[in-house]
This record gives sequence, structure tokens and C-alpha cells, in this order.
Amino acid sequence: MHYLIFFKVALVVFVLDRVSKLWVVNHFNPGEIRPLLDGAIYLTFMRNPGAAFGLFAYQTPYLIAISLILIVLTVIVAHFTPYQKTLRTGLAVMLGGAAGNLFDRLQTGYVVDFIDLRFWPVFNLADVAIVAGVFLMAFGLIARPGFPTPEDSLQGDS
Repeated sequence: MHYLIFFKVALVVFVLDRVSKLWVVNHFNPGEIRPLLDGAIYLTFMRNPGAAFGLFAYQTPYLIAISLILIVLTVIVAHFTPYQKTLRTGLAVMLGGAAGNLFDRLQTGYVVDFIDLRFWPVFNLADVAIVAGVFLMAFGLIARPGFPTPEDSLQGDS
């Protein structure tokens, strides 16, 4: 994936995250819950001052610093990673998600969360993008020709 495409993918993810959060902020009161798919998915406007699962609440300067470091590392890894479409797409999707949550923290000191599955903490599209990016990267690494498999180590024992 060329740099222009890499950053376009990240930008699309960032914009989708921003638009979804702005819609929630403009149409919900904090704490308000509305069913989306009754019994399965709800929209619940939450202000999360921490990281995943509310960890490190109100540690905004540290969370901003960690986000900036991870964003820079993601761009560096993408630059030095040999071309592999799935791997680079995963990095771009992660970058867009991380930038979306970083934007929230810089703007308000908290992240807007709204996707509520009832059995998991409330999250947002940026969180989905980060997790999806990790899965894409893992798949890209595993599917890459030359990736060592458990069978390869057994053949070396012969």
C-alpha cells in the first residue's frame, strides 16, 4: 500500500469516527440509552475519561502521550514494513482509530463512547478500528509466505 493510500485509509477511519461521535453528542444527552437492535445493540452516550474499560481514568496527559507515541510508532512500522497489503491496511485502520480517540482526548479530555452490547463496556468506532487493525495485522503476518508455522519447527527436529 503506497503512502497516499495508507493515509487515505487512516483518514477515512478517522472521519467516520468523528462523524459518529459528533452525531451522538448532538443527538443524545450523556447517559442516555436508545435501542438500536433491541436486545442486541444499544446506543449509550458515555464520556470515558480513561482508556479501555475505563482504566487509568483522568490520566489524560499520560494517555495523550501514549497515543502520540503509538501513532508515531505505527507510521514508522508502516514505513519500514515490506509491502504487504493486509498488514499495511491493518496499520492504517489502527492509525485512524488511534487518531480519533486522541482527537477526543485533546479536545475534551475524554473519549466519546456509544456502542453498547450490554455484555461489554461501551465503546466507539475508533475502538473497533483499533481491534480490527490488530486482527488484520495478525492475519497479514500469518498469511505471509515464509511465516514460520509449528510444522516448520517439527521438521527441523528430524
